Amino acid sequence: MFKITVTKVICFFSFLFIAGFPNSSFSDGGDALARFKKPMPNIDLLPEKDFLESTKEHKVIPYGDKTLAYTIRWPKDWDQAEDKGSSNFELNTKLFTSINIWYSPPRMGGRSRLEVKAVDLENQLSAEQWYLKNLLQTGQTLEGFIVHSEKKVEALMIVMEEDVSYYLRTVTIINGKRVLQAQYYVPMFFWNEEKVMQAQCLSTFDISYPTEETIEKLEKFQFLDVAEVMYPETWRSHAKPLKSIENMNVKFLNVRKTKNKMERLDESIEGQIDVTLVSSLTSESLLTEVENYKKNMEGTGMIVGKKIETIENFKYNENYSFAASEAYEGIDSSNDSMDYELWFSLLVSGNYYYFVSLLTPSRNESYNVWALNTQTYKIIINNIRPSAAGFIDKADDL
Repeated sequence: MFKITVTKVICFFSFLFIAGFPNSSFSDGGDALARFKKPMPNIDLLPEKDFLESTKEHKVIPYGDKTLAYTIRWPKDWDQAEDKGSSNFELNTKLFTSINIWYSPPRMGGRSRLEVKAVDLENQLSAEQWYLKNLLQTGQTLEGFIVHSEKKVEALMIVMEEDVSYYLRTVTIINGKRVLQAQYYVPMFFWNEEKVMQAQCLSTFDISYPTEETIEKLEKFQFLDVAEVMYPETWRSHAKPLKSIENMNVKFLNVRKTKNKMERLDESIEGQIDVTLVSSLTSESLLTEVENYKKNMEGTGMIVGKKIETIENFKYNENYSFAASEAYEGIDSSNDSMDYELWFSLLVSGNYYYFVSLLTPSRNESYNVWALNTQTYKIIINNIRPSAAGFIDKADDL
């Protein structure tokens, strides 16, 4: 298998993204979501022995559904609410369903409570994306926020219930098609004395049977016998008739359908992912193909702005000799009324260069659309699989 040197990798990105506007709304205004990403307060936890002695473990498979199975410890002097049974159990994508609840002893100033809830996922999102999407809809402000992993986040906020202010700490975990959330409410008056128990109980919250089940069914697009790519069935694929195996392309479109005043469906594209395979056997060099890709992009009127981030959390197929992804500001040269982002990936496997890009409204412009588009992009990147036919010995380096 041929090699790619570090110098050539640097050349790829500098060549492709050298055309950037010095000023744009994303750079000047910053990430609108940065205000939510605050560190959690430092809390000294109890010694493990003392914590275990003052709590009880609750390990259960609610309603016999393993995707809802969880474990958590709760203060042993609290009362557990009566089991509601399973006869009317049903989850939806809009409202949480309570699975279990515990209450502190009655006291002036309000009782604390620990509650475990669940809701169905509507789209394939990370825990951070799902949480921030819902936070933006409610308009609440966070006191602290931690991303533990792709599937787990923790947050602290102040909420009001029946004229009582609470410190609410939550741990949210995504398991397949389900979102499980543990919520620990403490009246503000008691928070200093109870914040340790609040933090430590929630640190024990975990799912018992992890699953990688996807929300949407994945469809397959085949680049002849060279490669295949899986994409969500709700996205529309569009490929031109194949003229040569030296250059193959497919576009995946996030199409939104809305009814107009005439009760007819209008369609608008809210995201586009482009996958292009170029044969290295007939290419002069990788840099030549990068330059061609750059020219084609400029021909659409979309200009690449400042770099936003290097994307580190993608899982690439093991058959790639090189893989890298970055996100940039996107600037529409013909219309500056909307902020965009352009995500790019370069993958190299066998005798093909894989150019993959995403055009999406920016995270500041429309977070819900951005979250769906970028998570779909991740799914596609994770599921582009080179086939054996794409591997033929090539003696020359790039």
